[in-house]
Amino acid sequence: MPVYKNETAKKNQWYYSFQAKDSSGKTKTYTKRGFRTKKEAENAEIAIKDSMNKGTYIQPSKITFGQYLINWLDARTDLRNSTRTGYEMIIRRHITPAPISQTPLSEINAMTIENFMKQVHETEYSDSFKRNIFKVIHKSLRDAERKLLILRNPASLISKPKVAKKEMNYWTEEEAKAFLQAIHGHRLRVIFVLAIHCGMRMGEIRGLRLSDIDLKRGIVSVRHIMDSERNLQIGTKTNAGNRSISLSPFVIKEIDRRIQAIHQERNLAGDKYEDQGFLVCTKKGRPYLKHNCRDIWVRLLKKTGLRQIRFHDLRHTCASLLLGLGVHPKVVQERLGHSSVQITLDTYSHLAPNMQQDAANALQDLLK
Repeated sequence: MPVYKNETAKKNQWYYSFQAKDSSGKTKTYTKRGFRTKKEAENAEIAIKDSMNKGTYIQPSKITFGQYLINWLDARTDLRNSTRTGYEMIIRRHITPAPISQTPLSEINAMTIENFMKQVHETEYSDSFKRNIFKVIHKSLRDAERKLLILRNPASLISKPKVAKKEMNYWTEEEAKAFLQAIHGHRLRVIFVLAIHCGMRMGEIRGLRLSDIDLKRGIVSVRHIMDSERNLQIGTKTNAGNRSISLSPFVIKEIDRRIQAIHQERNLAGDKYEDQGFLVCTKKGRPYLKHNCRDIWVRLLKKTGLRQIRFHDLRHTCASLLLGLGVHPKVVQERLGHSSVQITLDTYSHLAPNMQQDAANALQDLLK
């Protein structure tokens, strides 16, 4: 193995150096320094030679960061459609037009990224979107490090953008009651019943199929999520999002009413009906686009005259009402599909102010 040690270097002494023919047939020396151990240098050399044999090798010094990002995203076959679309938009609209995209991949360093992120921070984008831009850079460079295209991920040396905690917005018991009563008889009332009573996300409700519903047992199985373009994706936002939700008699009745309406709509539409098996669908059986459901929500909210909140805040409303009733946070976590009870506690602990007092009183009663 042509791996060597530079005794004069103070640190990262190992390097590889070997000769091979390039794409034009000329013999060229390939050298890369800065490895901490002999094993790292050997692994890097093996990886380079392997990619050369496969014809996929691109000399890091000759590929720009922008070109690398495009190649990186194209090679990521494990991404959800919604995630891929989001990454593609960030790369195309926000990174590619910036000078950082023309910087050679091998020359990207912490200062380069800091300067780029400084410009991002000066925009009016939300804190979460700024963090998403940084996330794309960090993940792409992490993969470049793993593939030995760079020695170290420089984004790991930078603190990720902080997201300011927003004030939680949710309806009270009276507001939730008033809304559901005001839309009684609405064709798609089930959407809002599932959001308020079950804490389901919009994508989970839109992706809910009749085969996921067991009215006899009173259970809804959340197994899929539908993206904004009506693409049904297997699995939900997190592993814990794949869950079974117990239904109250009220919710069972509402779902059954919707199912009966689907049968009637199928008969009326006849051959024009596209039976795709979704609970929430048009009168001809097709699932709704995300913005269609959002438009319905906005219209109903305006019509009822209730306090303006986002559709997603109905999920917060579900959590706040449950915690206010003294339901254990672990049960709330499982119902909402959070990946851990810690997320539930961090997000909603302020909605259950009596928990600490109840604990103090309980211990007092035990020990007095």
